[in-house]
Amino acid sequence: MSPKRFFLLPLFFFIVWFWMAGCSVTPKLYFGQPLAAYNSKTVERLLPVIQSNFPGWHIENPNQPKHDEGVKRWQAKTGNAMDYYFQEILPTMSGGIFLPFPDGAWSAGAYGEAVRLEELGMPLLKVTPNGAIEQTTTEKMRLWDGGVLSVRQTRERNKMPYDEWLRMHQNR
Repeated sequence: MSPKRFFLLPLFFFIVWFWMAGCSVTPKLYFGQPLAAYNSKTVERLLPVIQSNFPGWHIENPNQPKHDEGVKRWQAKTGNAMDYYFQEILPTMSGGIFLPFPDGAWSAGAYGEAVRLEELGMPLLKVTPNGAIEQTTTEKMRLWDGGVLSVRQTRERNKMPYDEWLRMHQNR
Protein backbone atom coordinates (compact mmCIF):
# COMPACT_ATOMS: atom_id res chain seq x y z
CA MET A 1 0.00 0.00 0.00
CA SER A 2 1.41 3.40 -0.93
CA PRO A 3 2.04 6.03 1.79
CA LYS A 4 -0.74 8.23 0.36
CA ARG A 5 -3.32 5.47 0.63
CA PHE A 6 -2.18 4.63 4.15
CA PHE A 7 -2.74 8.28 5.17
CA LEU A 8 -6.10 8.61 3.40
CA LEU A 9 -7.66 5.53 4.97
CA PRO A 10 -7.45 6.77 8.61
CA LEU A 11 -8.53 10.23 7.44
CA PHE A 12 -11.57 8.69 5.75
CA PHE A 13 -12.52 6.80 8.95
CA PHE A 14 -12.07 9.96 11.04
CA ILE A 15 -14.35 11.95 8.73
CA VAL A 16 -17.00 9.22 8.82
CA TRP A 17 -16.77 8.99 12.64
CA PHE A 18 -16.97 12.80 12.93
CA TRP A 19 -20.07 12.88 10.73
CA MET A 20 -21.75 9.94 12.51
CA ALA A 21 -21.05 11.46 15.93
CA GLY A 22 -23.17 14.44 14.91
CA CYS A 23 -20.23 16.79 15.27
CA SER A 24 -19.90 19.88 13.20
CA VAL A 25 -17.25 22.47 12.63
CA THR A 26 -19.44 25.06 14.34
CA PRO A 27 -19.33 24.65 18.14
CA LYS A 28 -22.73 24.44 19.81
CA LEU A 29 -23.69 25.98 23.14
CA TYR A 30 -26.83 24.62 24.80
CA PHE A 31 -28.97 27.32 26.48
CA GLY A 32 -30.71 25.61 29.43
CA GLN A 33 -33.51 27.52 31.10
CA PRO A 34 -36.64 26.96 33.17
CA LEU A 35 -39.79 26.32 31.13
CA ALA A 36 -41.15 29.52 32.67
CA ALA A 37 -38.51 31.42 30.66
CA TYR A 38 -39.70 30.11 27.30
CA ASN A 39 -40.99 32.98 25.12
CA SER A 40 -40.02 35.53 27.78
CA LYS A 41 -38.68 39.03 27.24
CA THR A 42 -35.73 38.00 29.40
CA VAL A 43 -34.64 35.22 27.03
CA GLU A 44 -35.35 37.45 24.03
CA ARG A 45 -32.94 39.99 25.57
CA LEU A 46 -30.32 37.40 26.62
CA LEU A 47 -29.97 35.51 23.33
CA PRO A 48 -28.11 38.37 21.55
CA VAL A 49 -25.94 38.88 24.66
CA ILE A 50 -24.96 35.21 24.65
CA GLN A 51 -24.38 35.22 20.90
CA SER A 52 -22.13 38.30 21.13
CA ASN A 53 -20.03 36.55 23.80
CA PHE A 54 -19.73 33.42 21.63
CA PRO A 55 -19.29 34.64 18.06
CA GLY A 56 -19.28 31.82 15.55
CA TRP A 57 -21.08 29.46 17.96
CA HIS A 58 -24.54 28.06 17.38
CA ILE A 59 -26.72 28.76 20.43
CA GLU A 60 -29.11 25.81 20.84
CA ASN A 61 -32.31 27.09 22.42
CA PRO A 62 -34.53 24.20 23.60
CA ASN A 63 -37.65 26.33 22.97
CA GLN A 64 -38.07 25.23 19.35
CA PRO A 65 -40.70 23.09 17.58
CA LYS A 66 -38.06 20.51 16.58
CA HIS A 67 -37.38 19.88 20.27
CA ASP A 68 -41.09 19.58 21.07
CA GLU A 69 -41.26 16.76 18.50
CA GLY A 70 -38.16 15.08 19.94
CA VAL A 71 -39.53 15.27 23.47
CA LYS A 72 -42.81 13.63 22.36
CA ARG A 73 -40.90 10.91 20.50
CA TRP A 74 -38.71 10.05 23.52
CA GLN A 75 -41.67 10.25 25.93
CA ALA A 76 -43.41 7.58 23.85
CA LYS A 77 -40.21 5.56 23.43
CA THR A 78 -38.81 5.58 27.00
CA GLY A 79 -41.45 7.20 29.19
CA ASN A 80 -38.95 9.97 30.02
CA ALA A 81 -39.14 13.09 27.87
CA MET A 82 -35.82 14.40 29.24
CA ASP A 83 -34.04 11.40 27.66
CA TYR A 84 -34.36 13.30 24.38
CA TYR A 85 -32.03 15.98 25.70
CA PHE A 86 -29.77 13.63 27.69
CA GLN A 87 -29.26 11.09 24.89
CA GLU A 88 -29.79 12.95 21.64
CA ILE A 89 -29.10 16.68 22.04
CA LEU A 90 -26.58 17.25 24.84
CA PRO A 91 -23.94 14.81 23.52
CA THR A 92 -23.68 16.98 20.37
CA MET A 93 -22.98 20.18 22.34
CA SER A 94 -19.61 21.80 23.05
CA GLY A 95 -20.82 23.35 26.32
CA GLY A 96 -23.82 24.74 28.14
CA ILE A 97 -25.03 28.08 29.44
CA PHE A 98 -27.80 28.04 32.02
CA LEU A 99 -30.30 30.57 33.31
CA PRO A 100 -31.48 30.17 36.91
CA PHE A 101 -34.66 31.61 38.38
CA PRO A 102 -34.18 35.25 39.47
CA ASP A 103 -33.53 34.20 43.08
CA GLY A 104 -30.66 31.96 41.90
CA ALA A 105 -32.52 28.65 42.29
CA TRP A 106 -32.05 26.10 39.52
CA SER A 107 -34.93 24.26 37.85
CA ALA A 108 -34.68 20.48 38.13
CA GLY A 109 -34.53 20.12 34.33
CA ALA A 110 -31.80 22.72 33.72
CA TYR A 111 -29.74 21.27 36.56
CA GLY A 112 -30.13 17.74 35.15
CA GLU A 113 -28.97 19.00 31.75
CA ALA A 114 -25.96 20.66 33.37
CA VAL A 115 -25.09 17.41 35.17
CA ARG A 116 -25.22 15.52 31.86
CA LEU A 117 -22.98 18.06 30.09
CA GLU A 118 -20.51 17.95 32.98
CA GLU A 119 -20.47 14.13 32.76
CA LEU A 120 -19.58 14.55 29.09
CA GLY A 121 -16.67 16.81 30.07
CA MET A 122 -18.21 19.99 28.70
CA PRO A 123 -17.78 23.43 30.27
CA LEU A 124 -20.72 25.03 32.08
CA LEU A 125 -21.64 28.69 32.27
CA LYS A 126 -24.27 30.62 34.16
CA VAL A 127 -26.07 33.62 32.70
CA THR A 128 -27.98 35.88 35.06
CA PRO A 129 -31.19 37.68 34.06
CA ASN A 130 -29.16 40.89 33.63
CA GLY A 131 -26.76 39.18 31.20
CA ALA A 132 -23.71 38.56 33.39
CA ILE A 133 -21.93 35.36 32.34
CA GLU A 134 -19.61 33.31 34.54
CA GLN A 135 -18.21 29.80 34.65
CA THR A 136 -19.95 27.40 37.00
CA THR A 137 -20.07 23.76 38.05
CA THR A 138 -22.92 21.57 39.17
CA GLU A 139 -21.44 21.62 42.67
CA LYS A 140 -21.58 25.43 42.71
CA MET A 141 -25.12 25.36 41.32
CA ARG A 142 -26.20 22.98 44.07
CA LEU A 143 -24.32 24.47 47.04
CA TRP A 144 -23.62 28.16 46.43
CA ASP A 145 -26.25 29.56 44.11
CA GLY A 146 -29.92 29.29 45.05
CA GLY A 147 -29.84 25.49 45.20
CA VAL A 148 -31.69 22.99 43.04
CA LEU A 149 -35.47 22.77 43.05
CA SER A 150 -37.25 19.44 43.12
CA VAL A 151 -39.36 18.46 40.12
CA ARG A 152 -42.49 19.38 42.10
CA GLN A 153 -41.06 22.78 43.09
CA THR A 154 -39.96 23.42 39.50
CA ARG A 155 -43.44 22.59 38.16
CA GLU A 156 -44.97 25.04 40.65
CA ARG A 157 -42.58 27.82 39.67
CA ASN A 158 -43.10 27.17 35.96
CA LYS A 159 -46.77 28.06 36.36
CA MET A 160 -45.76 31.74 36.54
CA PRO A 161 -44.00 33.38 33.57
CA TYR A 162 -40.31 34.08 34.12
CA ASP A 163 -40.68 37.83 33.58
CA GLU A 164 -43.19 37.96 36.47
CA TRP A 165 -40.71 36.10 38.70
CA LEU A 166 -38.11 38.66 37.68
CA ARG A 167 -40.39 41.63 38.51
CA MET A 168 -41.27 40.10 41.90
CA HIS A 169 -37.60 39.51 42.70
CA GLN A 170 -36.57 43.04 41.64
CA ASN A 171 -39.30 44.62 43.79
CA ARG A 172 -37.97 43.06 46.99
